[in-house]
Amino acid sequence: MERDSKMIIKFASSNKLILNPHKTHFIIFQHSLSDHHQRTIIVGNEIIHESAEIKILGLTINNELNWKRHLDLLTNSLRSRLFLLRKLSRNIPRRCLISILDGFFLSRIRYGLAVYGQPSPLSDSTQLKRLQTLMNAAMRIATGTRISDKIRISNLLEETKLTNVNQSCLLAITLTTRSIIEHNIIPELKSALTKARVENRQITTRSQTRKDLVPQPSKFVRCRSFSYFAAQLWNKLPTQLRNGHLSNATFKKEAKAFIKKLII
Repeated sequence: MERDSKMIIKFASSNKLILNPHKTHFIIFQHSLSDHHQRTIIVGNEIIHESAEIKILGLTINNELNWKRHLDLLTNSLRSRLFLLRKLSRNIPRRCLISILDGFFLSRIRYGLAVYGQPSPLSDSTQLKRLQTLMNAAMRIATGTRISDKIRISNLLEETKLTNVNQSCLLAITLTTRSIIEHNIIPELKSALTKARVENRQITTRSQTRKDLVPQPSKFVRCRSFSYFAAQLWNKLPTQLRNGHLSNATFKKEAKAFIKKLII
């Protein structure tokens, strides 16, 4: 790592760039954290200590390869926004609150949801329930209802024309998978998801005929990633959604309708 850092510094210097040591981190991913010794490396003239977590483009990744820390930070952020939304509701017309709810509150949940989300029925994880609870509170504020009114969440979703967190996660994974398969935005991931999986190359399997994606195995349930859920969900889609002949708008509309039926 120190040898590679010298090459990075040389490249930066040749392009008149200066590295910021306060924004330089390194992290070692491992399943077992039995070794608590904190490692250090030297980058330039600075000593860089090993980090247990790092933040990249708004997503917090830890060395255990799970999203617990990210969800904790996201939950705290949503609670703050919930407080502000409640204060805004006292001075802003009700008809405007739903738009504010979507742009100010739900956009925070949707950001990176395809990456950090573990949706049902593809997973038994309950991590998204924490976010759904906060979303329910936000919808009650936007619609001027209370828990004591005993209004069903499905009615709130219908009134606000929103999808719940789990549905949003499934849709985000589906749309991202389509971009990978049809537009090749991540060549390495596309190659892994579409590689042939046959024991006898003389035989064409049903999964090959359907052009199913190859599920990426994960030893630990808590470390299941986008690639695992992408294959599982894509293989459940109807053929007409996977043939690549639909426009983006039509695909999104029909995929959303299918997902709503999937989790009933």
